[in-house]
Amino acid sequence: MKHSKQVSSIILFTLLFFHAAAQSSRPMVTDITALPSGQNIEITWKLPAADAMKNTDALIIFRSRQAFSSGTQLTSSMQLATLTTDKSSYTDTSCGIYSWYYTITARYTDGTLYDLIIPTVNATVYAAGAAAASETSIPENISMRDEDSAPQTGVIRETPLPYLHLFKDDVLDSESIEAETLEEASRFGLNAVTKGKVKPYIFADDQDENVTGDEYTLFNIIDTFFSRNEWSSAENELKKFLQTNKSDYITAKAQIYTGQTLFFQEKYRDALSYFMWAQKTYPELDAISRRWIQYSLDYYQLPDNS
Repeated sequence: MKHSKQVSSIILFTLLFFHAAAQSSRPMVTDITALPSGQNIEITWKLPAADAMKNTDALIIFRSRQAFSSGTQLTSSMQLATLTTDKSSYTDTSCGIYSWYYTITARYTDGTLYDLIIPTVNATVYAAGAAAASETSIPENISMRDEDSAPQTGVIRETPLPYLHLFKDDVLDSESIEAETLEEASRFGLNAVTKGKVKPYIFADDQDENVTGDEYTLFNIIDTFFSRNEWSSAENELKKFLQTNKSDYITAKAQIYTGQTLFFQEKYRDALSYFMWAQKTYPELDAISRRWIQYSLDYYQLPDNS
């Protein structure tokens, strides 16, 4: 059964995170990045093979406050610059104080655009721009198991992946993506991913039984099921726990735990949704959420279309 009608738009990111785009015959730039540089934003990309660009006369850069996922989003008001087809970088000097998403399309000689948008390939999935210094701080009660998970002081923190209506009233929802985009995405596999062994993560404050209220309920679930790798039981209990009202911090931790239970059951798509949900619920846990988002991206495998 074809899966394109069931997969969420965000899964497109997982299909494309690593790829061998240099061999593409499409007039599509790849490996786009957008990074702050002083008061400007430096955008770089890789050009396709020369043969792929033979019927084009320009590269068009589009800029938006929202992430790009479809060519139907493109409007003339978003157009930032028109470049010759041999350019592989551009400096946005008019970005101001805002954070921006970018995409680059090729323009054919007849004036039409090759407007297929594939996030992480020819469209950025993180907004680039100035960020407050306070955004780089991590609460003292959070124990980071991996040193490189925490944002470094003075480094602009990446904006979380766009929230694409993965949930409605706390219930998982899914969206379809364009068939052409999915077909093109299948060309960019995850063969380059080197998988490492991932261990469950437990917050330091959830290893202390001397807590009360919601904290104790969460501790009990972690101690009884999660820490014993009883993933299915832990998933069920955590989902029940998430249906009750509690602080954003506790909710986000429960979401991260739920995502882990799904991850270790190899349900990487659903796991990714919970990690992104946690990222939105409590941005201060962004470093941990992002690490598990990365794990989910690395482990996700493109299903067979047959």
